[in-house]
Amino acid sequence: MARGNLNTGARFAYDPWLHTAEGAERLAKACTAAGATLIPVETNPIDAVWPDRPAPPLRPVSVRAVKFAGESASDKLARIQAEIGKLKADALIVSDAHNVAWTFNIRGADVEHTPLPLAFARVPREGRPSLYIDGRKLSNETRDYLESLADVREPGAFDDDLKALGAAKANVRVDSSTGADAITRLMSEAGGKVVRGADPITLMKAVKNAAEIAGTHSAHLRDGAAVANFLAWFDREAPKGQLTEIDAVAALESSGATPVC
Repeated sequence: MARGNLNTGARFAYDPWLHTAEGAERLAKACTAAGATLIPVETNPIDAVWPDRPAPPLRPVSVRAVKFAGESASDKLARIQAEIGKLKADALIVSDAHNVAWTFNIRGADVEHTPLPLAFARVPREGRPSLYIDGRKLSNETRDYLESLADVREPGAFDDDLKALGAAKANVRVDSSTGADAITRLMSEAGGKVVRGADPITLMKAVKNAAEIAGTHSAHLRDGAAVANFLAWFDREAPKGQLTEIDAVAALESSGATPVC
């Protein structure tokens, strides 16, 4: 943000769900340097002028079998709660969809080309976690599985539950790189203590077990074959002089468009 774009006394609005707490602090410092004030807004004004905005994705959520995950979700949650104890926190807010998917051994298709269901989670140091996910994505079987691990709650309950954590004066860990400023604000304004830092799940997820390593090897074999097929197809088609960039994209994204060598 260029200082010359703000006048002294100006009020600069931002959506706290679209910025991390650290990002919001940087914006606030820039505003202060320009003599302006940073103001969080509850309703994003861009939404009001986007009448044809697509509805949120509602792709079905699936359960990843333990034979592929290498560890049950209940065992992962026990390890996570032990890490929360080491951090001397009362709870962890899981704001990264990758970490939510890994923790509960679930997959989805809300994000193109990435098997993620969009969701948040709250994991207490002791007791039962909460998973915030649109129930329309869950089959009866998937819901039963998730409810054996956590309280499954609608996303609309997330704000009130954050405020309740704050009102309970809880010490809550929030990931500094993915946690929205709104998460920090809702808890701190209600009286809670927010401790920003790395989500311990990120490091746990990075250490692969034998099943995950085997899955990576298998995926590389399949991906390598797909790339070889694409390059062979490209080598045949490109000299004809009719190939476009869109043709290449279609060949990459469609197995039917990529002939087998």
